[in-house]
Amino acid sequence: MILNMLNGIKQKNLTKLLFSPNGLAGFVFYWAIIIAVLPLLGFGDSRLTGWYIGLFVVLPLLLIFLREPLGKFLMKQKDWKPETWGGYALESGFELVEVILSYVTNTISFLRVGAFALSHAGMMLVVFLLAKGTGTSDNPIVIVLGNVLVMGIEGLLVGIQVLRLEFYELFGRFYNGEGRPYTPFIINYKAEKK
Repeated sequence: MILNMLNGIKQKNLTKLLFSPNGLAGFVFYWAIIIAVLPLLGFGDSRLTGWYIGLFVVLPLLLIFLREPLGKFLMKQKDWKPETWGGYALESGFELVEVILSYVTNTISFLRVGAFALSHAGMMLVVFLLAKGTGTSDNPIVIVLGNVLVMGIEGLLVGIQVLRLEFYELFGRFYNGEGRPYTPFIINYKAEKK
């Protein structure tokens, strides 16, 4: 969200900066929900007052809902009003539901990192059970080879998840396909004959 806001500043795009789901309005809404949920998990006191909900939950959602007309109005465009408010309300309402669902699903998706800790504990339990075998002492060769195998499997899993999170969830927050094409810097090494 911060990268999206920085891109909005760089592109001088007030809609992207202030009113998009990954802009300032989305940032305030997302953190307000996190702060409101933390007391349910045993962290701190409840902050749910009428002012809190109105200012940090309802207002950002309203700004996201009205992002296109507000952005055009702030950019002083003459055609800032939608053609029909009913059609705009219907389309923006569905988009707002999608935005809220994406916040929930993306948050749950990032929680899978905790599942990796549990899978690590399970795999290492198996390694130590195998190392114990039928004897009374642990077999150090099985422990070392088991650790190497578990590290390899976890490295593969984490690598796949990092790529998925980066390209699917992270880039979707701030990247758009506009701009200059990438042209790499090329160095020509020519051996000079003397």
